[in-house]
Amino acid sequence: MARTFGEYLRAKRVAAGRSLRQLADALGITHVYLGEVERGKRRTLPESYWPALVREVPGVTVADLQAAADRSARVSIDPAQHVDEVRDLAIVLARKLATNEITNDEARKVLRILQGEGD
Repeated sequence: MARTFGEYLRAKRVAAGRSLRQLADALGITHVYLGEVERGKRRTLPESYWPALVREVPGVTVADLQAAADRSARVSIDPAQHVDEVRDLAIVLARKLATNEITNDEARKVLRILQGEGD
């Protein structure tokens, strides 16, 4: 199962028997901040913390952190629940296309991301 950054980190931390507070202290951040990452309120930890994560949590790799960060960066919205936001986004993209502020290729890339297909 594909996991977000926070889900991946939490699973590895728990498997290693480390408390949220212990890991946060080892990283030099607050347990509140780390908890927000694990719960998905923040998408990832900055890459500057990744070497410490690899040292502190057995089984964590930079490659896995990057893959989880990439999954967490994907935009996922349900258009039926966000009608106003989707409409506003469509208007902004249309205006940018009309004024040549965004290329067709860039617009297609945004569309692929919104559809969950990544780059």
